[in-house]
Amino acid sequence: MLPLTPHTLHPAFEDGTDTGFRNVGQLQFDAGEIPKRKYTTFYKLIACKKVAGKNVTLVGTIRKNKPELPPEMVSTKERKPFTTMFGFQRDCMIVSYCPKKNKLVNLLSTLHSEAKVDTSNEQRKPEVILTYDETKAGVDTMDQMTKTYSCERKTRRWPLVVFYNMLDISAINAYVIWKALNPNWNSNKSHKRRLYLLQLGKELAGISEEAIQKTVEQTRETASEPPRKKARCTICPSTKDRKMKTVCSKCSKNVCQEHSNVMCIRCQQN
Repeated sequence: MLPLTPHTLHPAFEDGTDTGFRNVGQLQFDAGEIPKRKYTTFYKLIACKKVAGKNVTLVGTIRKNKPELPPEMVSTKERKPFTTMFGFQRDCMIVSYCPKKNKLVNLLSTLHSEAKVDTSNEQRKPEVILTYDETKAGVDTMDQMTKTYSCERKTRRWPLVVFYNMLDISAINAYVIWKALNPNWNSNKSHKRRLYLLQLGKELAGISEEAIQKTVEQTRETASEPPRKKARCTICPSTKDRKMKTVCSKCSKNVCQEHSNVMCIRCQQN
């Protein structure tokens, strides 16, 4: 067991001056367990626990490149498979588990406070990992679904990142509700979610099927026409060398703006 050093928390979260900390402080959580994604940093989790109130716990994985982790928990040297290392500080703990040679899994937990290990099998997994495997399947599935079809775009503005994530999660929730209400919808197709997202985007944009079909037909007609090449105006002398794409509607010969007239449809009919 390793006692975690007091400098584990970032100073910005001790006095509450961080922008993200101030925004999270306005949220209200129900008592229970908050699922944590693997890319959330250690000190942000502690900040979330501080603002969430009592009876709120956090369990999740931590990448080994985080500076908050002790060096002993990220080094694979002299670590045997199925061994566990624990670290404690205040009301949280970190677990470093070695499932196989040269591989480590680090987890953070504010739910557990004891170094308990399951000795009923050879793997000897700690209780923190068993809790994570039991409760975090939904979070991992949602992350996989959002990565498959996402509206996320590259940006340096973190409010946009949050907004993109909200859209992705809202689309997943809407798809789950739609499937529950319409279980036979496109039951013979394997890409039902993609079809649903396409239809959802069209309805949110206010685009009808007729308008889409008309646009497709116009695009096909435009693509079928051969591209016009620039040629010298047949009326101008060759010394001017005026090359234009405009052609006469009757003789189909190239003419310049000086030797052509623009007429609207109404005047042409009259």
